[in-house]
Amino acid sequence: MALTGHGDDSLDWTDGWTGRIQFVHIEQARDSGDNGIEADNREGDEGAQPRSAPSIANLSIIGNPNKRAVRLRRGTGLRLYNALLSGSKTCLRIQGDSLNRLGMDILFDGVRLACATNVEGDNVSAIQTFLAGSNVSETAAAPRAATLPADGFFKPSSVIGSDIGRWGAGWVEFITLP
Repeated sequence: MALTGHGDDSLDWTDGWTGRIQFVHIEQARDSGDNGIEADNREGDEGAQPRSAPSIANLSIIGNPNKRAVRLRRGTGLRLYNALLSGSKTCLRIQGDSLNRLGMDILFDGVRLACATNVEGDNVSAIQTFLAGSNVSETAAAPRAATLPADGFFKPSSVIGSDIGRWGAGWVEFITLP
């Protein structure tokens, strides 16, 4: 899946979404793009069931340098595997009841954060503690490849990120604008 040039959020979920996607490449519009991912459980009832907690593997976000790569709020979860978040002002913002999901419905494995600021949110210390205990790199070093769920859906990849050069060959073309 290639999502490019959106003037708002590229991938946005709410209201109990628990789906799975992989091989996702997001390039936010540099002038008007908001969040690469903006995720909610339920506005007005952050604990509503079913709780939003999708699983995403092999994701790359090249974000707007004035916005965020991933914004998790209102009680959402996210299981993120083999991801590269870069180019945004902030890689990760976690707010509200989503902070209570760290290590439960929010799991990161094989994630590299490469933004001007990697973390912001309602409790940066709690987010940093969560990241320190996860397979996450906030330096130029790549994290270890993630252990993907053994559910038959996710396919292993030899890279961190979307690897669009391999799976998008022949039908996706990117042109760098001045």
